[in-house]
Amino acid sequence: MVRNPRMLSLCGLWVATALMVAATMYVSLDARYYFFHDDAQRAVWEWAPAGPLTMLAIILLEAAVMAAVIALKRPGALWLRALLALLPMLPWAFVSSMYVVHAPGYVMLHILWCWLLVMVLALMLVVSAGADLWRRWSA
Repeated sequence: MVRNPRMLSLCGLWVATALMVAATMYVSLDARYYFFHDDAQRAVWEWAPAGPLTMLAIILLEAAVMAAVIALKRPGALWLRALLALLPMLPWAFVSSMYVVHAPGYVMLHILWCWLLVMVLALMLVVSAGADLWRRWSA
């Protein structure tokens, strides 16, 4: 049984990523999650793999950034790794959230995933920095 917090965090991240990939594929295959002006357009809709597969690649890249924050040992402080990951992730979350109107369902899932990762990174930053300050001041 694995008791290493780092390994448990990585396993949890990969399970969450696998669930997000599966949900993204499911939503991308269903015409109900796309915007159409009328039912005639919906009736002739065909699945185009370029958009969903691109989004899956982006989701996997974002998960890899999060895994790097968890798994790497350099820089030594978790709060510093979280801060370095937040520098590109936060602007990316804002930019990718600008295109919400009439976006397909799989894009909406990506936006939720991206903001979830930003919130987890921010939580890691705050908790790790607080623990680091506590260790320095209590010693």
